[in-house]
Amino acid sequence: MTAVIHEGDVCDTSRSLYLTYYANHVSDSLPYISDSGTLSPESCIFGQALNIIWIMLSFSAYLKYKQTKEILTKHNIQKNAINKVALLIGLLACFGLSIVGNFQETNMFYVHWLGAILCFGIGSVYICLLSVLYLTITPVIGQRKLTGVRLVLSVISVVTFMIFLFVQFCHTSTKKNK
Repeated sequence: MTAVIHEGDVCDTSRSLYLTYYANHVSDSLPYISDSGTLSPESCIFGQALNIIWIMLSFSAYLKYKQTKEILTKHNIQKNAINKVALLIGLLACFGLSIVGNFQETNMFYVHWLGAILCFGIGSVYICLLSVLYLTITPVIGQRKLTGVRLVLSVISVVTFMIFLFVQFCHTSTKKNK
């Protein structure tokens, strides 16, 4: 399921970027991914692709919730509250992806960035919560190496999001000062 989502995301994003360059709708040599979804027809493809991916990721988060709930219940581990919170946070992060796709950066800047923060910031929290859950159930399911990889990816996700916020804040501050 995750491979299908990732493959579809890459394909639709590539298509949108190709149309953006073909129509000369970007001036930067390396634009934000959101720049490819600003003008028509790319915005239609970009928005629709992110809406489809939003639904698929939400379903994936729900399946992860059910899978983890089953493991927790079967082995009598009392972490169902964290699992429910992780589901809600995961769905919120997925919804942020839909906001990014439907509110172009050039038209609704603050709403677009709210969606990006929900998607990437809250998404990082979701990954961290899943890592905490998997630390709890690792002795039962025996995936120590995979849990270690999850922890490393959680830290990378949080650190890169913090770097992104810092760089974006600095970039916005220098723009306002000019």
